[in-house]
Amino acid sequence: MSRNVRLGIAVAIVVATVAAYLPALRAGFVWNDDTYLSENPTLQAPNALSLIWTEPRASEQYYPLVFTTFWLEKQLWGLQPFGYHLVNVLLHAASALLLWWLLHRLGLPAGWLAAALFALHPVCVESVAWVTERKNTLSLLLTLLAAHAYLASRAALGPAAPARKGRKGQAVVVPWHRRASTLYAAALVSFTLALFAKTTASLLPAVLLLIAWWRNGRVRREDLQPLILFFLVGAALAYHTAHLERTMVRAEGSEWALGLLGRVVLAGRVFWFYIGKLAWPTDLMFVYPRWVANPAVWWQWLPAAGALGLVAALWLGRKRLGRGPLTGALLLGGLVFPAMGFFNVYAMRYSYVADHFAYQAVAAGCALVACGIASWLPAGRPRLARALAVAGLGV
Repeated sequence: MSRNVRLGIAVAIVVATVAAYLPALRAGFVWNDDTYLSENPTLQAPNALSLIWTEPRASEQYYPLVFTTFWLEKQLWGLQPFGYHLVNVLLHAASALLLWWLLHRLGLPAGWLAAALFALHPVCVESVAWVTERKNTLSLLLTLLAAHAYLASRAALGPAAPARKGRKGQAVVVPWHRRASTLYAAALVSFTLALFAKTTASLLPAVLLLIAWWRNGRVRREDLQPLILFFLVGAALAYHTAHLERTMVRAEGSEWALGLLGRVVLAGRVFWFYIGKLAWPTDLMFVYPRWVANPAVWWQWLPAAGALGLVAALWLGRKRLGRGPLTGALLLGGLVFPAMGFFNVYAMRYSYVADHFAYQAVAAGCALVACGIASWLPAGRPRLARALAVAGLGV
């Protein structure tokens, strides 16, 4: 694919994304947009930025980067919803393009198709059209940037020193921004900022380890060591979020009294729910009916058993099928794990599932689908692949 073709497809994805979200650009504020933005007293305070970053209880959650963007936009266009919606849409489109770039970096085919599927997938609407879910759109963008920088740092480890020998023995200076140490630092900074937008980004180091296993068939010491700091930072901020959910947001009480077995039963159903919505996104709604998770009912164990059976089958068949399908299944399950019911989340007072809980998983699912389509289509028929892809996106 030539550079001009790639540029044309990228522009088309951005234009299609904006066009698809035109109704959202004309929308107003909903649900807790008031406590997050329009009626948030912290954003009106003279020392707003100081409160946002130094006082964890100044707003509904300690996501200081999100509230910083809200404060900045409030200075620019006040409380006109259009601007906030437009930023969300553009962040979403940018994440779609970064997903394409990431798949290209990993040597996977049809990255452009994954980007288009993600940009236009209906399950993403809740995250993009809901101003409060700036948490999702901003966090995913920074997470993808962190992944790019980290993978680039690993690739740059060949020349470990700032300078290396050229063809004729002359020293070739590696630009500072291409050095492994610089790229690693950029990855860590981007990752930390992503956590300050939403702590579901804490899953990134686990995802990077999974990618290392997919590439090499094992996790080596040199794969794990650089990620230890990422794990520590992610775990610390994720614990802080969970603590605030319980103590400040009050995600505790009878609505969350499921017990361990009840949570396992719930997790299986949640997993298949999101797989179903990813594959066939119909009957989407803002608040889904709340299920009853009862481990005493035998058939409620079937979804959890099916999920474990799927992973076991893909593990046993990895030599014949390759590691890709198992990696995809683990990636999907891992990215929705924080919303499977093992942790108390306030929104689960109303429903155990929500489209915005699956935003990151949709990106991974679209990548999995695109790679599957690319491997299924006959080789050497790129025009057929693009025609079928465009037809599918239209549907």
